[in-house]
Amino acid sequence: MRAALTEATKLRSQALRLAADDVEAFGAVSEAYKLPKETDEQRQARTEQIQRALVGATEVPLNSSRGEL
Repeated sequence: MRAALTEATKLRSQALRLAADDVEAFGAVSEAYKLPKETDEQRQARTEQIQRALVGATEVPLNSSRGEL
């Protein structure tokens, strides 16, 4: 029972950390979509920021599946 409790506590902590990381990553994507897009330069910068944020957002579940918690 103690071993199960220890493991459950560890997994809960990891799940909470992943959830926080996911919220942060999604926030970056959301903020990138809010960037201005009136000029060509702004559109390009916005597109680049969106791409970076989307790549960052994929890292959370990817790292968790690799055990990089």
